Amino acid sequence: MYFIMKKFLLLLLVVASYTMNAQSTFYVATTGSNSNSGTSSSPFLTIQKAVDVASNGDTILVNPGTYSSNVSVNKSLNIFATGNYLDTILEFSNANSPIFTIFGNSDNNNLVNVTIKGFKFINSNNQLNDPLAIRI
Repeated sequence: MYFIMKKFLLLLLVVASYTMNAQSTFYVATTGSNSNSGTSSSPFLTIQKAVDVASNGDTILVNPGTYSSNVSVNKSLNIFATGNYLDTILEFSNANSPIFTIFGNSDNNNLVNVTIKGFKFINSNNQLNDPLAIRI
């Protein structure tokens, strides 16, 4: 009986550990709303809202469309376009600020790992002349 109980407690610990480290996926679409839950059927409107709701290790999937924003990221995330990079466009909403700003804290104890993949970066003239699409 003791042996069975010990195995059960070990299994419970493994399941609890997995559940605590489960990663989530959030969705963004030009037809979404920041009042939505961020699921595939109820996506957010902005990447920033998805970043704000996400936790370290989560993934944000951005549907095709043109997004005009400046996004601040302070956690480890995967941010991926779901379509062709020519169809998922990030446009500078403020010419003096990058589209993405990625940061940790000043003493380097809060380093982040951010993967951004599958986007086309443009300014309002449909060209990328500004080297500050991403600031780290």
